[in-house]
Amino acid sequence: MTEQPYTRLDGAGDTWARAHGAELPHNCLMSDLDAATSVTMTTHVCEGALFAEYVRRTEQTALVALFDRKARTFDDKWLNPLWLHICRACAQCQPLAPRLFTVLGDAAPYELREYDIHTGDRIRTTMLASDQWQVVWNDLGLLALRVGLSRWLFNSTPPQSC
Repeated sequence: MTEQPYTRLDGAGDTWARAHGAELPHNCLMSDLDAATSVTMTTHVCEGALFAEYVRRTEQTALVALFDRKARTFDDKWLNPLWLHICRACAQCQPLAPRLFTVLGDAAPYELREYDIHTGDRIRTTMLASDQWQVVWNDLGLLALRVGLSRWLFNSTPPQSC
């Protein structure tokens, strides 16, 4: 059976998020945290949407990465410290640390910037073409991170809380 990409029933949503659902395997779960928590961010610092890619086992969840979407140019000094804190907190509760990215652009190719979750320093910048999602996710180590977190969730007893 061929996996079908996830699509929103209302046809709306972010162009990058729609491509994420269409180009990556169906088990690459992702949620729009702004919409999921009904948070409205209006400042120029957080004008985009925050997405979380995760692995889930019934009531247990492990964070793979946070993606802060920006439609236009972005100065790294405006990186939201809350996103760093969320990643660091999750790293205390799971064996492999989650990753933090900003995603720039209205359409492919997107610019992905990865940040060190402890210092906030930019680690690397990667361009993401519309037909290269799985290659880029593999090169960034996100697919391997997902596999490692899945093994941890499904082959061990994760902590009840941190």
